[in-house]
Amino acid sequence: MIFKEHCPDASIETLQAKQAGRTHFIGSYCKRDFPLIGCVQEADVYCVFNSIIQEQGRLQLQRFAPGGKWGSAKSPNCEGFSPEEFQMLDFSQIDLSEMFGDIAPLPTAKVQNNVQKAVNTFQGKVR
Repeated sequence: MIFKEHCPDASIETLQAKQAGRTHFIGSYCKRDFPLIGCVQEADVYCVFNSIIQEQGRLQLQRFAPGGKWGSAKSPNCEGFSPEEFQMLDFSQIDLSEMFGDIAPLPTAKVQNNVQKAVNTFQGKVR
């Protein structure tokens, strides 16, 4: 990455996660403030997760109700789920198309061809 020498690793990881749609924007706050001048540096705060399940699932759980309880830019709440909470999620209410959108199904003819080759190979070894 071209900016590696000027950006901390956490900023690069957040940028990559943001581009992949694995972040939730919490808000912005003034990171550096000078008297008489005001804010000279703002910071954007994101929660970064491995999947969209965290963002959409929070809306289903009482502990995060209402609205996900993300906290504020100065005090974000990026806490994940406990195993018990994960089991309580209704996945029919979660849009997983982002996770599976890049996966293209194999054409039926190709699948049948692969199965037939595997069967032929197995039969050849059995004989």
